[in-house]
Amino acid sequence: MLRTFQSLKEIPDFMSDFRLTYHLGGLYYLNSDKDLKVYNDLLEEGLEIATSSGIEDVSIHPPFIGEDISLRDLSREYFKEIIKEWLPKYKNEGIGLSLETHVSAEYFIFNGLEDYAEHSWHVCLSALMLKDYTDEKINIDKVIKMLLIHDLGEIDSGDIIIYESEKTELKENEADGVRRLLDILPDGKTEEYMELWYEFEAGKTADSKFAKAIDRIPPLFHNLYGEGHGLKKNNISKEKVFSLNSRISEGSQKLWQAIEAKLNEAVSNGILK
Repeated sequence: MLRTFQSLKEIPDFMSDFRLTYHLGGLYYLNSDKDLKVYNDLLEEGLEIATSSGIEDVSIHPPFIGEDISLRDLSREYFKEIIKEWLPKYKNEGIGLSLETHVSAEYFIFNGLEDYAEHSWHVCLSALMLKDYTDEKINIDKVIKMLLIHDLGEIDSGDIIIYESEKTELKENEADGVRRLLDILPDGKTEEYMELWYEFEAGKTADSKFAKAIDRIPPLFHNLYGEGHGLKKNNISKEKVFSLNSRISEGSQKLWQAIEAKLNEAVSNGILK
């Protein structure tokens, strides 16, 4: 049975060490000055409740755009104003302001995008679910390790769309970033994980081929179910999409056949051009 607490005093003692978050519920449009006022009022309310109740974090939904995807850019501009104004106010009070993202939903401003944590979770879960479709025997534990560390270097080098990122200089910068982070680890661990990173990048072993195949699947689906937003924004042609993502076949012919069918469907529907 679900129980709701009417005040902080009702929360059991065993939960006292948890970080408490106040969630500003509801879905709101953000396409006008009137909508902007609603968001401002919400965040003002959240800050007041947090400071008066000892809550450490406030979360809010991203703007809702309904079925009109053309409103996404306008909503983003308004949302930038919101964050620019309210983030320092929350920070000054020692309160976190977090965004409850809806990456897989269809009608939010961040549809089709992933942050690093979401991407890592998506690809690792995908690897587990799809491991029986490999063409060669793999070590799934090793595959998951590769998927967890393969993008660490982008913390330093920046996140560049894959269709533009596979250049020697960029990969060298990424490798330097991975090593800088891994050097924090105890002796021996740095090289262990660097070897995994290089194996992934080379894509020659059965494990790395499957890992690189899986790495492409969630981002592709995010784009296809988001009307190709990321691909259109970066002017990525259908030829480039098919060419780069055909590497999926090196890890699994069956998966590539399924993905290729989805891509052809997207071409027919005008999503890929």
